[in-house]
Amino acid sequence: MAAPEAWHSNLAHARDVLNAAITGKPYPVTAAITLASNPLLSFPNTKRVFEALKSLQLYVVMDYYLTPSAALADYVFPASSTVEQPELWLTGGFCMACPQGIEPLYERRNSYDFYRGLGTRLGQTEHWPWKTVEEVYDHCLKPVGLTFKELVKQFGIFGQREYRRYEQYGFGTPSGKVELRSSIFQDLGLEPLPVYREPLWSPLGSPDLAKKYPLILITGSRFMPMYHSEQRQIEKARKKIIKNYTQQINFV
Repeated sequence: MAAPEAWHSNLAHARDVLNAAITGKPYPVTAAITLASNPLLSFPNTKRVFEALKSLQLYVVMDYYLTPSAALADYVFPASSTVEQPELWLTGGFCMACPQGIEPLYERRNSYDFYRGLGTRLGQTEHWPWKTVEEVYDHCLKPVGLTFKELVKQFGIFGQREYRRYEQYGFGTPSGKVELRSSIFQDLGLEPLPVYREPLWSPLGSPDLAKKYPLILITGSRFMPMYHSEQRQIEKARKKIIKNYTQQINFV
Protein backbone atom coordinates (compact mmCIF):
# COMPACT_ATOMS: atom_id res chain seq x y z
CA MET A 1 0.00 0.00 0.00
CA ALA A 2 1.39 3.40 -0.92
CA ALA A 3 2.02 5.70 2.01
CA PRO A 4 -0.12 8.85 2.25
CA GLU A 5 1.46 11.81 0.45
CA ALA A 6 3.60 9.38 -1.57
CA TRP A 7 2.18 10.91 -4.76
CA HIS A 8 4.08 14.08 -3.80
CA SER A 9 7.42 12.58 -2.83
CA ASN A 10 8.62 10.37 -5.67
CA LEU A 11 11.58 12.26 -7.06
CA ALA A 12 14.38 11.77 -9.56
CA HIS A 13 17.25 13.94 -10.74
CA ALA A 14 15.75 16.03 -13.52
CA ARG A 15 18.91 16.30 -15.62
CA ASP A 16 19.43 12.52 -15.68
CA VAL A 17 15.77 11.95 -16.59
CA LEU A 18 15.97 14.43 -19.46
CA ASN A 19 19.21 12.88 -20.72
CA ALA A 20 17.63 9.42 -20.59
CA ALA A 21 14.65 10.69 -22.61
CA ILE A 22 17.01 11.90 -25.33
CA THR A 23 19.63 9.12 -25.35
CA GLY A 24 17.68 6.13 -24.07
CA LYS A 25 20.45 5.47 -21.53
CA PRO A 26 20.70 3.89 -19.03
CA TYR A 27 17.15 3.00 -20.07
CA PRO A 28 14.57 4.75 -22.28
CA VAL A 29 12.21 7.32 -20.78
CA THR A 30 9.31 7.62 -23.21
CA ALA A 31 6.56 9.24 -21.12
CA ALA A 32 6.34 11.98 -18.49
CA ILE A 33 3.76 13.73 -16.31
CA THR A 34 4.22 17.33 -15.16
CA LEU A 35 2.07 18.76 -12.37
CA ALA A 36 2.01 22.53 -11.80
CA SER A 37 5.50 22.90 -13.24
CA ASN A 38 6.98 24.48 -16.33
CA PRO A 39 10.20 22.55 -17.14
CA LEU A 40 11.10 24.77 -20.09
CA LEU A 41 11.45 27.68 -17.67
CA SER A 42 12.25 26.05 -14.32
CA PHE A 43 15.06 23.75 -15.55
CA PRO A 44 18.42 24.93 -16.94
CA ASN A 45 19.42 24.52 -20.59
CA THR A 46 16.06 25.25 -22.21
CA LYS A 47 17.11 23.81 -25.58
CA ARG A 48 18.02 20.50 -23.95
CA VAL A 49 14.71 20.42 -22.05
CA PHE A 50 12.82 21.18 -25.26
CA GLU A 51 14.63 18.33 -27.02
CA ALA A 52 13.78 15.94 -24.19
CA LEU A 53 10.09 16.86 -24.07
CA LYS A 54 9.80 16.58 -27.86
CA SER A 55 11.41 13.12 -27.78
CA LEU A 56 8.72 11.71 -25.47
CA GLN A 57 6.08 9.42 -26.93
CA LEU A 58 3.59 10.68 -24.34
CA TYR A 59 3.69 13.92 -22.36
CA VAL A 60 0.89 14.81 -19.92
CA VAL A 61 0.56 18.12 -18.07
CA MET A 62 -1.71 19.13 -15.19
CA ASP A 63 -1.49 22.85 -14.53
CA TYR A 64 -3.31 26.10 -13.81
CA TYR A 65 -2.17 27.76 -17.03
CA LEU A 66 -1.26 26.77 -20.56
CA THR A 67 2.48 27.23 -20.06
CA PRO A 68 5.05 26.81 -22.88
CA SER A 69 5.69 23.28 -21.57
CA ALA A 70 1.97 22.51 -21.54
CA ALA A 71 1.79 23.65 -25.16
CA LEU A 72 4.04 20.67 -26.02
CA ALA A 73 1.86 18.15 -24.18
CA ASP A 74 -0.32 15.46 -25.71
CA TYR A 75 -2.88 15.93 -22.92
CA VAL A 76 -3.46 18.93 -20.64
CA PHE A 77 -5.57 18.58 -17.48
CA PRO A 78 -6.78 21.54 -15.41
CA ALA A 79 -5.51 21.61 -11.80
CA SER A 80 -7.63 22.73 -8.88
CA SER A 81 -6.46 25.75 -6.91
CA THR A 82 -5.86 25.98 -3.17
CA VAL A 83 -9.41 27.11 -2.43
CA GLU A 84 -10.86 24.22 -4.43
CA GLN A 85 -9.27 21.43 -2.37
CA PRO A 86 -8.59 20.57 1.29
CA GLU A 87 -4.99 20.85 2.41
CA LEU A 88 -3.05 19.70 5.45
CA TRP A 89 -0.14 21.99 6.33
CA LEU A 90 2.68 20.44 8.33
CA THR A 91 5.65 22.27 9.82
CA GLY A 92 8.00 21.68 12.71
CA GLY A 93 5.76 23.52 15.16
CA PHE A 94 2.17 22.92 14.12
CA CYS A 95 -0.28 21.06 11.91
CA MET A 96 -3.09 23.07 10.34
CA ALA A 97 -6.10 22.00 8.31
CA CYS A 98 -7.21 24.23 5.43
CA PRO A 99 -10.76 23.28 4.40
CA GLN A 100 -11.99 23.37 0.84
CA GLY A 101 -13.61 26.73 0.12
CA ILE A 102 -15.55 26.02 -3.07
CA GLU A 103 -16.27 23.09 -5.34
CA PRO A 104 -13.71 22.78 -8.17
CA LEU A 105 -14.81 24.78 -11.18
CA TYR A 106 -15.29 23.07 -14.52
CA GLU A 107 -13.18 19.88 -14.65
CA ARG A 108 -10.39 20.88 -12.28
CA ARG A 109 -9.05 18.17 -9.95
CA ASN A 110 -6.40 17.90 -7.23
CA SER A 111 -3.24 15.88 -7.73
CA TYR A 112 -4.41 12.98 -5.54
CA ASP A 113 -7.55 12.51 -7.65
CA PHE A 114 -5.38 12.63 -10.76
CA TYR A 115 -2.98 9.92 -9.63
CA ARG A 116 -5.62 7.75 -7.97
CA GLY A 117 -7.74 7.89 -11.11
CA LEU A 118 -4.72 6.82 -13.15
CA GLY A 119 -3.82 4.09 -10.67
CA THR A 120 -7.30 2.55 -10.54
CA ARG A 121 -7.51 2.49 -14.34
CA LEU A 122 -4.21 0.58 -14.35
CA GLY A 123 -5.60 -2.05 -12.00
CA GLN A 124 -4.01 -0.68 -8.81
CA THR A 125 -7.22 -0.01 -6.85
CA GLU A 126 -6.01 -2.02 -3.84
CA HIS A 127 -3.08 0.36 -3.46
CA TRP A 128 -5.36 3.42 -3.37
CA PRO A 129 -7.87 2.62 -0.57
CA TRP A 130 -8.59 6.28 0.18
CA LYS A 131 -11.15 7.59 -2.29
CA THR A 132 -10.52 11.28 -1.58
CA VAL A 133 -7.59 13.32 -0.36
CA GLU A 134 -9.60 14.16 2.77
CA GLU A 135 -9.73 10.44 3.58
CA VAL A 136 -5.94 10.41 3.22
CA TYR A 137 -5.69 13.19 5.77
CA ASP A 138 -8.05 11.30 8.11
CA HIS A 139 -5.64 8.36 7.90
CA CYS A 140 -2.66 10.61 8.62
CA LEU A 141 -4.39 12.14 11.65
CA LYS A 142 -5.65 8.84 13.09
CA PRO A 143 -2.67 8.45 15.51
CA VAL A 144 -3.67 11.71 17.26
CA GLY A 145 -7.34 10.77 17.41
CA LEU A 146 -8.63 13.39 14.99
CA THR A 147 -10.24 13.59 11.58
CA PHE A 148 -9.59 16.33 9.06
CA LYS A 149 -12.96 17.99 9.78
CA GLU A 150 -12.32 17.86 13.54
CA LEU A 151 -8.92 19.47 13.01
CA VAL A 152 -10.59 22.22 10.99
CA LYS A 153 -12.93 23.01 13.90
CA GLN A 154 -10.06 23.45 16.34
CA PHE A 155 -7.98 25.34 13.70
CA GLY A 156 -4.96 23.08 14.07
CA ILE A 157 -2.54 21.33 16.39
CA PHE A 158 -0.03 23.70 17.89
CA GLY A 159 2.98 22.59 19.89
CA GLN A 160 3.25 24.00 23.40
CA ARG A 161 6.54 25.73 24.12
CA GLU A 162 8.11 24.77 27.43
CA TYR A 163 10.88 26.77 29.07
CA ARG A 164 13.93 24.65 29.96
CA ARG A 165 12.26 21.48 28.72
CA TYR A 166 15.67 19.83 28.53
CA GLU A 167 15.84 19.78 32.35
CA GLN A 168 13.00 17.24 32.33
CA TYR A 169 13.70 15.25 29.18
CA GLY A 170 17.26 16.04 28.22
CA PHE A 171 18.31 16.70 24.63
CA GLY A 172 17.55 14.47 21.66
CA THR A 173 21.02 12.91 21.59
CA PRO A 174 22.30 9.48 22.72
CA SER A 175 23.90 11.09 25.76
CA GLY A 176 20.93 13.35 26.49
CA LYS A 177 23.32 16.28 26.51
CA VAL A 178 24.28 19.01 24.04
CA GLU A 179 26.73 17.29 21.72
CA LEU A 180 29.06 19.66 19.92
CA ARG A 181 30.79 16.50 18.71
CA SER A 182 28.11 14.27 17.17
CA SER A 183 28.25 10.73 18.53
CA ILE A 184 25.67 9.65 15.91
CA PHE A 185 27.87 10.80 13.03
CA GLN A 186 30.87 9.12 14.64
CA ASP A 187 29.00 5.79 14.95
CA LEU A 188 28.11 6.04 11.27
CA GLY A 189 31.74 6.50 10.34
CA LEU A 190 31.32 10.18 9.47
CA GLU A 191 33.14 13.26 10.72
CA PRO A 192 31.80 14.05 14.21
CA LEU A 193 32.72 17.73 13.78
CA PRO A 194 32.08 20.02 10.80
CA VAL A 195 34.82 19.76 8.17
CA TYR A 196 35.18 22.09 5.21
CA ARG A 197 35.73 20.45 1.83
CA GLU A 198 36.32 22.49 -1.26
CA PRO A 199 33.52 21.98 -3.85
CA LEU A 200 34.60 19.76 -6.74
CA TRP A 201 33.91 22.38 -9.41
CA SER A 202 35.14 25.47 -7.56
CA PRO A 203 38.18 27.49 -8.73
CA LEU A 204 40.28 25.78 -6.06
CA GLY A 205 38.76 22.35 -6.55
CA SER A 206 39.23 22.38 -10.35
CA PRO A 207 41.63 25.22 -11.28
CA ASP A 208 41.99 24.03 -14.88
CA LEU A 209 38.23 24.03 -15.35
CA ALA A 210 37.99 27.46 -13.74
CA LYS A 211 40.31 28.87 -16.40
CA LYS A 212 37.90 27.75 -19.10
CA TYR A 213 34.73 28.65 -17.14
CA PRO A 214 35.62 31.56 -14.83
CA LEU A 215 32.04 32.48 -13.89
CA ILE A 216 30.38 30.87 -10.86
CA LEU A 217 26.60 30.31 -10.82
CA ILE A 218 24.77 31.38 -7.67
CA THR A 219 21.19 30.12 -7.40
CA GLY A 220 18.39 30.72 -4.93
CA SER A 221 17.90 34.43 -5.53
CA ARG A 222 14.36 35.79 -5.64
CA PHE A 223 12.78 38.80 -7.28
CA MET A 224 9.29 40.23 -7.11
CA PRO A 225 6.62 40.00 -8.36
CA MET A 226 7.65 36.57 -9.69
CA TYR A 227 8.79 33.53 -7.75
CA HIS A 228 10.98 31.07 -9.65
CA SER A 229 8.94 30.28 -12.79
CA GLU A 230 5.62 31.37 -11.27
CA GLN A 231 3.48 34.38 -12.22
CA ARG A 232 5.33 34.91 -15.49
CA GLN A 233 2.16 34.35 -17.51
CA ILE A 234 0.56 37.42 -15.87
CA GLU A 235 1.02 40.41 -18.16
CA LYS A 236 1.00 43.00 -15.35
CA ALA A 237 3.71 41.04 -13.52
CA ARG A 238 5.93 41.00 -16.61
CA LYS A 239 5.47 44.74 -17.10
CA LYS A 240 6.35 45.39 -13.47
CA ILE A 241 9.58 43.39 -13.60
CA ILE A 242 10.64 45.17 -16.82
CA LYS A 243 9.98 48.51 -15.10
CA ASN A 244 12.03 47.45 -12.06
CA TYR A 245 14.98 46.34 -14.20
CA THR A 246 14.86 49.57 -16.21
CA GLN A 247 15.00 51.63 -13.01
CA GLN A 248 17.98 49.60 -11.76
CA ILE A 249 19.86 50.04 -15.03
CA ASN A 250 19.22 53.79 -15.02
CA PHE A 251 20.36 53.99 -11.40
CA VAL A 252 23.62 52.20 -12.19
